[in-house]
Amino acid sequence: MRSPKFLIAMLVVSVTAVAIARDLFPHRMRARRRCALPGYDYRSRSRRSRKIDVTTTAQEIDNPATSTAGGDNAKKPLRKIRVFQQGSSGLTDDHCSISKLTVSLEETGNWIVSFDAEQNPQLVTPVSDRPAFERFQRNWFYVELRGLGLARGAYDPNAAVLAAPQFFRIKLPVFRVEKGQTRSLRFQSQIKKPNANVKRYFSQIDRVEIHFHYE
Repeated sequence: MRSPKFLIAMLVVSVTAVAIARDLFPHRMRARRRCALPGYDYRSRSRRSRKIDVTTTAQEIDNPATSTAGGDNAKKPLRKIRVFQQGSSGLTDDHCSISKLTVSLEETGNWIVSFDAEQNPQLVTPVSDRPAFERFQRNWFYVELRGLGLARGAYDPNAAVLAAPQFFRIKLPVFRVEKGQTRSLRFQSQIKKPNANVKRYFSQIDRVEIHFHYE
């Protein structure tokens, strides 16, 4: 019968032989391929949006002036226009912001919107968070307008505020803002393609919501 010392010695020799064999005949393993994004200077964000009420200066312009048409001096009233202006605080999401936004709606269904868009890490608070946004050289801005108002026949003003109907929804073209840049932008509908809902609910719209996010 073999002694325990002999069995232990044989075990040590076997382990040593395996280790030597691995060094003499290395085995290569292929890593599994996985999808990944390269380290570009952008950050993907969820499409969250914030909204602000721009009814602080909702001014309806009903211009009584007339214009001369043709040679017979026929007079026609100018088109009605309603103007909605964003508050002075603007709308900031991290290092990106939009401000000085004004929306003009015409009774014909045409619309015009103008605003400033800024990308600036100095907008970030607290200051200790700013280095995390310094690496972004540019960002894409997404802006959407939604016209809300009081539905006809609504009798409870509190309910109207909580469940205001959405009369129109306009997504502006996506645009890019470079680091440290402030762009003054202006978008408008095509004259021959007005927004049917703006025209239909023109008199019922009492505020415009601004939804904004960046990527």
